Amino acid sequence: MSYPDSGSMTIPADPPQERKTAGLSITALVLGVLGFLVITIPISIIIGIVAMVKKTQKLKVLAVIGIVLSILWIVAYGAIIAGGVNLFNNKIANADVKVGDCIGQDKDTGLVTKVTCGQGDVGKVYAIPVLPEGDFPGSTQVQKAAEKACLSASGKPADESTISYVSPSEALWKLGHREVFCAAKTK
Repeated sequence: MSYPDSGSMTIPADPPQERKTAGLSITALVLGVLGFLVITIPISIIIGIVAMVKKTQKLKVLAVIGIVLSILWIVAYGAIIAGGVNLFNNKIANADVKVGDCIGQDKDTGLVTKVTCGQGDVGKVYAIPVLPEGDFPGSTQVQKAAEKACLSASGKPADESTISYVSPSEALWKLGHREVFCAAKTK
């Protein structure tokens, strides 16, 4: 049996749909995680922005996370650089301290800095003996040697209420600092 030919009829197809992918978003996230490789930071930010703008990207939150991670890496590197500059400046300050200066001690680094007398100072420097070269003998030995050097330099019997000293930490010792800052407390 045959059907009458009613002509050919075409049904319009749906317009082609763009496939949504997450490739750029995932790439931005991975590069953000790998921010310790410095070069990945700007690439992650650029790819993340492109992924957020592109309409065909899904999981845009991954791109945002990648950008945030990259920004956190920038902040971390900035802090590391600022800390290094601060350490370098304080090392120079150690070298600038001389007899007669009032000193303070940074609680975090142990480095000595010049301060205004009477304002949170350790005391007024009366001697700066240098401990002998060699491997770090341990904190107790360094403190004993520093105390002995400061007491002999003061020419007075020990009076812990008026004489103090700042001895080098192991980290400073490894950097070549052997100076002991002997100070008399200011009134």
